[in-house]
Amino acid sequence: MCFFLNRICRTTIQTFATGLVAVMMTNAQAQQDELFSSLRGTSVFDTVTATTTSGTSAASRVTSIDDVASLLRTAGFETTTLDGRLVSTSKEQDPWTFPVLVEISDDERHLIVSLGLAVVKDAKEVPAATWIGMLTANQKHPSIQFAYNPDRTRTEVICQIPNAGVDGLTLRDKINQLAILARDTDSVWKLESPKSSPASESPDSSLTNPAPPAVEPDSASLSSLTGRWSAARSASEAFAAEFKADGSFVLVHVSQGKQTRTTGSFSVRGTTLTLSGDGLTLSGSFLSKGDDAFDFTPANTNAAINFKRAK
Repeated sequence: MCFFLNRICRTTIQTFATGLVAVMMTNAQAQQDELFSSLRGTSVFDTVTATTTSGTSAASRVTSIDDVASLLRTAGFETTTLDGRLVSTSKEQDPWTFPVLVEISDDERHLIVSLGLAVVKDAKEVPAATWIGMLTANQKHPSIQFAYNPDRTRTEVICQIPNAGVDGLTLRDKINQLAILARDTDSVWKLESPKSSPASESPDSSLTNPAPPAVEPDSASLSSLTGRWSAARSASEAFAAEFKADGSFVLVHVSQGKQTRTTGSFSVRGTTLTLSGDGLTLSGSFLSKGDDAFDFTPANTNAAINFKRAK
């Protein structure tokens, strides 16, 4: 009798436990489905109410260009402040002497270091192979960007440093890194044309007689970008973006059913579109294709994303 009672009790307990696990799994699946449905149904253009940050404390940021100059001097560089927005210095990396500019980004989230390469008086005189070589180098070194600056009439190699706890050693190491990279890739950017010469062999006009030290935002491009846009790379990957007149943006990336939302500020300088926000800085080539379409090619890729205006 006791044997049968024990067996009945064990059977009852096992049945109850199995049912309890099934209920818990059903509830968990229901919660997961509800979360997925909520995410899937959320409009990518909903007003962003939560304030997102990159985790950088404002108190740890460098906000004064004089402080940037001071950091460089502590690292052993001689500095000159230009127009209250840029600090100029130079870096010797045998056999070159590279002019260097450091500035604070508009949103104060990054320090931008630009190392001058070749002086270019007329961009039309630069061989196509040089531009292609620089674009190829961008793919090999995604954390930096080879670019042409029309206001400073030179090619440059540029990088951004997160503006969080930056000290003189951080700046020195980054400048050294850029200088070594520039030296080792001189076959890419070095020009033989008499109308353009290496930055180390010709005075950099932006240091001695600066024009506006930074490319001013392209107001026409900013205006043409205002609105909502979408782009699809495949059946399972798509982008949606809203650019606002105040310079802010919302970007949503959907891939394999997963959705990522990024917010921040954007700027257009020449043919470069830069998105900064949520710990992300994305820069690339911007090509307007009329009022209802544009191509965006991120700096570390060679595949354009084709955006069309959302109706």
